[in-house]
Amino acid sequence: MTTHAAPGDTGKGPERSRSVSTIEGAAMFGKDVKERPEDAPATPAEKPSGLNTLLGPGMKYSGKVEGSGSLQIDGNFDGEIAVRGTLLVGREGVVKAKVGAQHVVVHGRLEGDVDAVAKVELMGGSTFVGNVRAPSFIIQERAQFEGVCRMPRRDEAAGKPRQP
Repeated sequence: MTTHAAPGDTGKGPERSRSVSTIEGAAMFGKDVKERPEDAPATPAEKPSGLNTLLGPGMKYSGKVEGSGSLQIDGNFDGEIAVRGTLLVGREGVVKAKVGAQHVVVHGRLEGDVDAVAKVELMGGSTFVGNVRAPSFIIQERAQFEGVCRMPRRDEAAGKPRQP
């Protein structure tokens, strides 16, 4: 993340400047996400490392998503997801899908079966209904999980996620 001074700020005198943050490497269906005020709440759900694709709040998508990068969903998704990076379900995100990913982090709601190569994390206030297969499964306080968990050995889970 980089910080820039507001336009017209000379850095001298009592002028007040507002800085903005840039999320590097983030894209929304191919468009760069440029700037956001620093005073906006910055949660880990908003800034995954190496984010490639974002389905924003109020957006709905049904179908199949595949890719080598990471995906953040803050809207509604119904279908199949196969990513080699991280799937991040934001606080407002609702996902009903069969999921294959390296790492899955849920802040919102996820319904479906998940196969993760590295780990699955349910953050406080999240809900996950379905089955999970991952060598590491973290459930924070106030997260809800209803389903079955299978935890293979790490060497058994190494490699790419199984296709949904």
